[in-house]
Amino acid sequence: MNNSNDIYTLKEWLTFHNIKSNEGISELKNIFSNMDREMKKLHSSNYYIKSFNVNNILISGDYIKYIDVGILDNDYRRDYINKNIYYLACLQLGIYSDCLEYINPENKNYLKEEFDSFSIFLPEDVMLYYKGIFVNELNIYLDDFLRAKLKREIGNNSYLVDDGSSRSQGMHYSKSTMVGRIMNDDNSTAAFIAILLFPVIILLLAIIIPLMIILSG
Repeated sequence: MNNSNDIYTLKEWLTFHNIKSNEGISELKNIFSNMDREMKKLHSSNYYIKSFNVNNILISGDYIKYIDVGILDNDYRRDYINKNIYYLACLQLGIYSDCLEYINPENKNYLKEEFDSFSIFLPEDVMLYYKGIFVNELNIYLDDFLRAKLKREIGNNSYLVDDGSSRSQGMHYSKSTMVGRIMNDDNSTAAFIAILLFPVIILLLAIIIPLMIILSG
């Protein structure tokens, strides 16, 4: 792409880029985030995406347009939205793993059982999101996941401890705190839920601690 103002189909974009390179992966992650935000915007405007075919998705910089859309049926609104979220995740998983033609969204059991085989191709910072979709059968926008993840990282600054090697190894969560124990849990399902529930935990603590002080008095 020489001109950022040019519009390409997703299929054309993939043809022009080496998604195995670090730069390609970074661009791809940005496009997928934009695709998710555009889908979320359509849902809020009472539309859903009828086709995730790579020829029916247009890209130009941060601009995304789904060509084939329809009006949401209020009686099945949540079903349509959940299906859109799942199908977009299938598209992204297929592109990341370079086997889009073998991804069948209707075969959920296969994708669930074989997720570990696909996960090796996923960027580490979003792998937990796709595991939540395919293995834990959650229905959440990628944009919401990334926002919750960012809030957790910002909000947890007070729980970070410097063990003297932070410059070379990064910071670590203290296991002496409840949040620290959750975030250090080896169970990825617990970690995924923690990302979503972290704000709720803080709110509950803000309510419970004053009550305990009052009752103990």
